[in-house]
Amino acid sequence: MNDAEIARFVQHYERLTRWLLAELPSRADMVVELDADRRATHVRVSGDFT
Repeated sequence: MNDAEIARFVQHYERLTRWLLAELPSRADMVVELDADRRATHVRVSGDFT
């Protein structure tokens, strides 16, 4: 892939990822929040969502 093809590919999946991050936590049975180093900082389970 050339640079333009890579940029287009990343843009497509970035849009999907942003949508999923906004949409799925409200439907999930469990959400694990991560810090900048990808360590779990908080776990929420069904019934614990606000």
